[in-house]
Amino acid sequence: MHTLPDGVMPLSDAHSDFLRDESRLIGHAEGIAFPQDEDALAAILARAYAAGIPVTIQGGRTGIAGGAVPFGGIVVNLSRMDRIGPVVRAGAGSGSGADCRPAVTREGAGSDAGGGGFPPSATMCVGPGADTGGGDFPPSATMCVGPGAVLSRLRAEIARGAPDLFFPPDPTEDTATLGGMAATNASGALTYLYGPVRQHIVGLRVVLPDGRRLALRRGEQRAEGLALALEPAMPQPSQAAPLPGEVASADAGAAAMAPVEPGGASPGGAAAVAAGAAAMAPVEPGGASPRGAAAAAPLSQPQGGIYPVGAGEPIQLELPGYRMPAVKNAAGYFCAEGMDAVDLFIGSGGTLGAVSELEIALCPKPLEIWCATFFFRAGGSGGGDSSGETAGSPDDGALLEARGALAALRFVQGVRALPFGGGANAPGDFLGSAGSAGGSGDSSCVGSPGRSFVDGGPGGPFGGGGTGDAANTPGVPGARVAAIEYVGREAMRIRDAMRIAGGAAADAHIPAGATASVYVELHGAPGTAAPALRKVSALFESLGGDLRDTWFAWDMAGRARMTAFRHSIPESVNALVAERQRTAPGITKLATDFAVPPGRMAEALSFYLKEPAEAGVESAIWGHIGNDHLHVNLLPKTAGEYEKAKELAAGWATRVVAMGGSVSAEHGTGRLKSALLETQYGAEGVAAMQQVKRAIDPKNLFGAL
Repeated sequence: MHTLPDGVMPLSDAHSDFLRDESRLIGHAEGIAFPQDEDALAAILARAYAAGIPVTIQGGRTGIAGGAVPFGGIVVNLSRMDRIGPVVRAGAGSGSGADCRPAVTREGAGSDAGGGGFPPSATMCVGPGADTGGGDFPPSATMCVGPGAVLSRLRAEIARGAPDLFFPPDPTEDTATLGGMAATNASGALTYLYGPVRQHIVGLRVVLPDGRRLALRRGEQRAEGLALALEPAMPQPSQAAPLPGEVASADAGAAAMAPVEPGGASPGGAAAVAAGAAAMAPVEPGGASPRGAAAAAPLSQPQGGIYPVGAGEPIQLELPGYRMPAVKNAAGYFCAEGMDAVDLFIGSGGTLGAVSELEIALCPKPLEIWCATFFFRAGGSGGGDSSGETAGSPDDGALLEARGALAALRFVQGVRALPFGGGANAPGDFLGSAGSAGGSGDSSCVGSPGRSFVDGGPGGPFGGGGTGDAANTPGVPGARVAAIEYVGREAMRIRDAMRIAGGAAADAHIPAGATASVYVELHGAPGTAAPALRKVSALFESLGGDLRDTWFAWDMAGRARMTAFRHSIPESVNALVAERQRTAPGITKLATDFAVPPGRMAEALSFYLKEPAEAGVESAIWGHIGNDHLHVNLLPKTAGEYEKAKELAAGWATRVVAMGGSVSAEHGTGRLKSALLETQYGAEGVAAMQQVKRAIDPKNLFGAL
């Protein structure tokens, strides 16, 4: 047992929730702290480091890889560092009413947007000259937020103070914190168009394991080859922090982090907008915050802080030379020649430092959003004869699951090959003219969760004019596919069987005979998204699909129902696992997080579908099929099946890496999947990561690599 540092309280029964996260892994700790600002955080970390106490950093504990679960030492929970600053626009007129029309560059296409070699998922919607590679770019607007700020509250503040803007990253849990999202390089459905959270972070403030601090802003600290020097700030006395509610200005930049008053306007108001240029000022050498003149003052010395000798000396790092997979990836440290220092900490899983503040980039909000959920039935490749089979029938389940998955994949490949679908992610337009077929506008009655309508004119779902072809015309804004999501037959069957999806999802009736579903969302300028969706629907029909089973939505309420339906799938599976654990406490689900290169998903699906059935292990599949990233959930009923499931997942990881894929596309490896890092990068790659960690954390007290 350790003597707990000042600011850390002994762990009691009241803190039991802080010993677990959504992975269901349960750990143990001696104490817990809830710092409310960077000074308090730095002081606690410095004292713990001096005393040799291990530290686990936590946010909202929504992760599913066990990264926030402590095994000894103390927990430092950042949920009270939840300040949200005002929106600061990059320039007059920037982002105000602008069309959302990013030029898409897909992962795996081999492109390098100049950001130090990392393969972007898609460009950011941040105005002309956007650099998707993590390098310098002029954002439409930025906000400074604390690591404990919750995504749902951030969205509400943006909607209230800047309704023409939005923050695209959208993990399933909107209770995720921004610090946790940065720690895992979180993504979500909209990653298909907008990329993961990495591409929306302008700068970070980080407290290192021994209490020293870094202030990092894109373009200001880059590696020379694979050599990177980090320059921690020397703590010194500074001006007192502003009171809550003070406005942001060039002379009081730190006020940008003042708490937002409940029900009130964002702090700063017009003064914050007027001070936009100051708030975007570069970080001064030595670690000043990028928020104006006052923020350039030296960092404050936390009362009672203990700092090592030479605290201000650069930390020299030799970055790993492994090659990161050119797919959606959240496995291991981001490392590339010439990389930006910001990117080392994004996705590092809380093993290198604690994020104390983020500066995030906002995008212009799309002015038109349309979405649809397309259901595939047994029979033809898209729709066809259901032969009386229902979503809940177990007969020939594996065969029906496979038919649905392959039909859905064929449809997805066709969507990606459309002019507005992000064709760089598809191996080619194998559908020929079907991929560009226009819609007729005379489909019969089609269903949407909780509503139905007839597409017969300007008032119908595809009314309002426009051709959907504007995306092909230089200089003319058009629609883009923003998300492509998949849910398999078994996942839908479990959802219906568990019947836990209440509220908005309760009226989302799955059509009889459904073997798979694909959700497609389109963003664009007025008059472009609906016609584009007409073409997607025509493609679906050309593959045998039946639009009478399709859900359409063009408003926030309709989209919310479809989102609730998709989110009810993992909730239902988790409820099933919890039910089984009552009779077999040692089992849990094993969920994969693999992504494969474009053109390899059919190959991956062949073993995802075949091998669990052969092993007698139940499975359910859903996920981000547009990014070639599916979650296969293996659901054992007994200890024997659990061992079989572990063997399957380990074997798949090896095959996925051999394809050029990633063992973790969005959740990180945490404690539960850290062994997969060696599968991904080999023993030498893991040793190189550990060398980076030792340079920053010589006592190896911070997190778990």
